[in-house]
Amino acid sequence: MFDAAALSAIADLELVSKRVVDGTISGLHRSPFHGYSAEFSQYRHYRPGDDLKYIDWKLFARTDRLYTKQFRETTNLAASIVIDTSASMDFPAGAVTKFRYAVIVAAALASVIAGQGDAAGLVARDAFLPPRSGRQHLRRLLALLASLTPGGVWGGAETVRRPPIVSAAAAC
Repeated sequence: MFDAAALSAIADLELVSKRVVDGTISGLHRSPFHGYSAEFSQYRHYRPGDDLKYIDWKLFARTDRLYTKQFRETTNLAASIVIDTSASMDFPAGAVTKFRYAVIVAAALASVIAGQGDAAGLVARDAFLPPRSGRQHLRRLLALLASLTPGGVWGGAETVRRPPIVSAAAAC
């Protein structure tokens, strides 16, 4: 859809992520749980102990049975984006590398997540940023992504399981 070399040449990850994501979002995610929020979902039979304010009295007048209204709950997502920063990601030399693709995809994912009002974070070999929401946090995440460089060995399980280490870039 986009020229990878042109996107890779743009240094501003915020601009790149907006360009990649623009027009692809169809809606927010829904929770599989039912509760009492804003969006009506279904009726269910009244059970003793249910809150009386959720009884549909008009339906009771028509059917002579008690039903309570249920609503669809919405949830907040806390996503941690894990990126491989090993030396093997610096391939092929002289072209758009796997690492640059990973950074662009991570920036696009973070933009989608933050655009929905959810929390996005980053986990890499030498960097950690806990999931949070907000525009400032997204900018910190994109700055941290831009500062990453490939090198060393990737220990995927150790990187993901280790206790959080806040990098200097994340503390800004």
